[in-house]
Amino acid sequence: MRRLLESVPNFSEGRCRATIERILEPAYAVPGARVLDWSSDADHHRTVVTLVGEPGAVLQAVKAMTARAVDLIDLRRHRGSHPRIGAMDVIPLVPLGEMPMQEAVELAHSLAAELAETHGIPVYLYGEAATRPERRDLSRVREGQFEGLSEAIRQPERRPDCGPARLHPTAGAVAVGARGPLIAYNVNLATADLAVAKRIARQVRESSGGLPAVKAIGLALTDRGQTQVSMNLTDFRRTSLGTAFQAVAEAAAAMGVSVVESEIVGLVPAEALLEEAARCLRLRSFESRQVLELRLLEEDAGAGSHAGGHPQQGRVCELDKPIFGQMNLTAFVEQVASASPAPGGGTVSAVAGALAGALVAMVARLSLAREVGVPRDELERLVAEAEAGWHRLLELSSRDTEAYLSVLEAYRLPKGSEEERARRRSAIEAALRQAAEIPLEVAGIARELLAAAQLLGQAGYPPAATDAQVAALLARAAIAGALANVRVNLESMRDAEIKAVLHSRLAELEAGQ
Repeated sequence: MRRLLESVPNFSEGRCRATIERILEPAYAVPGARVLDWSSDADHHRTVVTLVGEPGAVLQAVKAMTARAVDLIDLRRHRGSHPRIGAMDVIPLVPLGEMPMQEAVELAHSLAAELAETHGIPVYLYGEAATRPERRDLSRVREGQFEGLSEAIRQPERRPDCGPARLHPTAGAVAVGARGPLIAYNVNLATADLAVAKRIARQVRESSGGLPAVKAIGLALTDRGQTQVSMNLTDFRRTSLGTAFQAVAEAAAAMGVSVVESEIVGLVPAEALLEEAARCLRLRSFESRQVLELRLLEEDAGAGSHAGGHPQQGRVCELDKPIFGQMNLTAFVEQVASASPAPGGGTVSAVAGALAGALVAMVARLSLAREVGVPRDELERLVAEAEAGWHRLLELSSRDTEAYLSVLEAYRLPKGSEEERARRRSAIEAALRQAAEIPLEVAGIARELLAAAQLLGQAGYPPAATDAQVAALLARAAIAGALANVRVNLESMRDAEIKAVLHSRLAELEAGQ
């Protein structure tokens, strides 16, 4: 797949159709960019748009929409249930296809600088594009909202990354970031008591010890006499839609409240829905190629034929499934064995962890059909977590190589002038940070898989005990290899603040070895 960029700009107007259409209008006119979806919510007083296309075209569309939002929205008269700091409140950039995250980060930085200069508006960088650790979390950037930020922006720790240290009088500020795909998912409750929704949100979000990869807030839906738990699932393989829904429903039931409905805002990966369907139906070895429409799309793209033009027969052999980019297993091993430095040890560590997760899932499934020393609900949890773990680790295996190549590219940047040296150092720091964070995540997932493998080896299906032992060995190798890569990258970093945060995470993982 070619380099593509997705952007999901959120602007602070969800009630006036004419204003919404005027803001959307210029995006439809940009060649190379497509408006795939947009949705508005009157209670939130907010519109969410999904754009995809060539990077330059998507940025052009976003800039045109921002100009309209700045002209047409006055936040001094804006009241809605969703937090906001600006007319064009947030602009996330999401790399797709062959675009590495580092490129999306660089695009976010350049977009932030241009918006600040063009509109005289303060811009904050968040997510992967953040320049300060605390700003990786968008909720930290939006603390106090438009009203509170008008005073807080003068404080050194709240100064924007680009633009003036004062809010635009009507358009406020804007947050520009880079991130991976997420699912915006809301569950509506049959109560007008906002305290209930906020309490449930605290229970389910990761930052409060709830579900992994879940951000959640409680909002009022005043016009409907309801409240809402509004969630962002930042990794649906770690927490699925069904798991998030069930957690909210159970917490609501414990407080005597029922769930009215749930909703997806914007677009959702087909895999997220298919995985949930497969889980609910307990389908064995289900894959997306079994879905008629997806298979037809695959065939239309030429993926259903060999080079000689003969159609494939039956299901794809397990060993031929892509595990690294578009490589099959043989091609991946050949690439590792070549003289190229990438993919290297970090990628192989992630793949080892993925294999550990696959074995854990297998042993847990075998144990489900027998009387073993592990309760059934625990085995089902292990299957779900192992599946999510190995999927994520395969994704991280590709990202590890991308991160390594980004480090090499950063070191190759020119360093003649003072400005060039500063730009090169900044690029190196950003690349090293990503190259350290990826194996940190690999080690964290592998550690959970190691615990699961050890449990199954002791109390799972006895004939599969050896498989569990192999899973444990692979998980240990993944942890050790990943942490070794973290240490190497931290040695080269200069940013003391970020380095300290990463060292703390490293120490925590080392303590659990």
